[in-house]
Amino acid sequence: AYIFENAEDGTCCHNIFEWCNEGVQPEMEHLQNIPNLKLEDFAWKFNENGIFYCENVDSLPAEQSNFLKRQGIFSILQCALRQNGRFCGYVGFDECTGMRLWNREDVSALVRLGEMLGVFLLKKRALERERQNGQKMQMLLDRPDTYLYVVDKETYELLYLNGKLRVLAPEACRGDICYKTFFNRDIPCEKCPVRGLENGNTEPLTMFNPRYQVWTSIVAELFPWDKRDACILSCYDITKFM
Repeated sequence: AYIFENAEDGTCCHNIFEWCNEGVQPEMEHLQNIPNLKLEDFAWKFNENGIFYCENVDSLPAEQSNFLKRQGIFSILQCALRQNGRFCGYVGFDECTGMRLWNREDVSALVRLGEMLGVFLLKKRALERERQNGQKMQMLLDRPDTYLYVVDKETYELLYLNGKLRVLAPEACRGDICYKTFFNRDIPCEKCPVRGLENGNTEPLTMFNPRYQVWTSIVAELFPWDKRDACILSCYDITKFM
């Protein structure tokens, strides 16, 4: 029993799961990065229900037949996996002890399994994309040359502080108010770049922070954050140029 899945870019497929009965040689390590020409060779053979079964692999075209026979396969039963109507792989059973006539119960069980796996793989891919996007975002936010933080556009609450800023201001925490934490003020700064955005000002703003004795060039941008209207502020240390 096994699962093949298309690579994200669609150029090849991979055997991502394999179970072998006693005495059957595992093949999973040899079935990685298979050019998708081989996968698509099988795709057209699936019927309208997404099923492809073959009692005798000798009845297949020579290339596919030889490919399967090298693995000791006599008969196969496969169910197509589709995501948003697109063929993305298949789940299947190989009979490696002799030719087999697949019965209705075999086919019915495989169809149900294929449907469940299709849903699982769709969620798996979505989670993987989300994880990768999160890693890219973290790398962007934690740029070593920038003090960077995110604030709620209305309340000035700190929603995020990157690593470089946490070193400069270790006392700052999420939930604090930016102007109180960074400038010891009770009201927003007169030249607050967040307020400047409301007036259409997107130009960098030069500010001196007397608490940390740092001159910075600040760029503010609107930035959605957990369904909140927020701003991301990128602060570049220009003290040595002042």
